[in-house]
Amino acid sequence: MVNSTCNYRATTILFICGQNIDIDFVNQSLNLLPEVVKRQGEAVMPSLTNGGQRDFDSRMNWDRWSRSLTSKQLNQSLHQQLKFWLQTLSPARSAFQEFERRDYWSVLDCQLVPTKPYLPSIQFRLSKEVQAKFTKLGIDVDFTIYLPSE
Repeated sequence: MVNSTCNYRATTILFICGQNIDIDFVNQSLNLLPEVVKRQGEAVMPSLTNGGQRDFDSRMNWDRWSRSLTSKQLNQSLHQQLKFWLQTLSPARSAFQEFERRDYWSVLDCQLVPTKPYLPSIQFRLSKEVQAKFTKLGIDVDFTIYLPSE
């Protein structure tokens, strides 16, 4: 996200992870199609630009269904992106409950990258109201904040 009021770009991706995940069931339950489907054992993510590896929750090594935002939506603030996901996913609350029963893990992966190399920190707030809404849906929210590269 490049927004005149923020010093970082935000990217949010919805992942549904599970062992032997039923992709068709996820598609029908969410009424969304994935951008990417990875099967267990395929690479989670490429290396970082500095050659390092990002540490992931081990469940990211399971089968995973993922959906990103459009390029227009990615130009919005983190707050706006989270608001979009809540509006889009709230009608599918029963789907996320069924995913939990099937031992699928639902997570919204939020990545923040500074737009200025000298930025010493990034501050953002995930309000208790937003946290409660994601909790009610059964969706974890993960954050990765990348250090500026020189």
